[in-house]
Amino acid sequence: MFLITRLVILCYVICQCKTNLEKSNLIVCPAIHCLPCKYGHIINPNGCITCKCIDPCNGRCTCGESCDVKYFCTESWCIPIGTCISKCKPIACLTIKCAYGLAVDECGCEICSCKTCKCAKNDYCKDKNTPTICVPCPVPKCPKGIFCSCGFQRDQKGCLTCKCTKCLNNT
Repeated sequence: MFLITRLVILCYVICQCKTNLEKSNLIVCPAIHCLPCKYGHIINPNGCITCKCIDPCNGRCTCGESCDVKYFCTESWCIPIGTCISKCKPIACLTIKCAYGLAVDECGCEICSCKTCKCAKNDYCKDKNTPTICVPCPVPKCPKGIFCSCGFQRDQKGCLTCKCTKCLNNT
């Protein structure tokens, strides 16, 4: 791994120097002392090594992802190519049945609790995958004169029905 990194840097510096010599702009890079970098050091526009480390994923990965690195190589050099992949672990929530699917943590990984519908009282969630997209409940078409002293029941979506809620005795 360290050898591949050295080859990438060496080839880049040699190629850069060759280009600079062809333009007759010889650039002498200063001697620097840096900590080693897993994927090599960033080369500045003059072709000189810096102490900044190469990040193959360029900071694109979120907290729920890690950078998976593969190498693209020719006969004389290799470069690390990063892809962000999920680092969320599969979970087994066998006893939980969620109307809107499982909730996720701050990194987007599923956890063993349910998503909740985030709609107002007289709205309902459009579907199981979008608990924040709300649709107004239809107004129930109840027979004239129906009155429920304890209010109307709600259906599985949370919308009012024409059925009366059973009153609780407060004795």
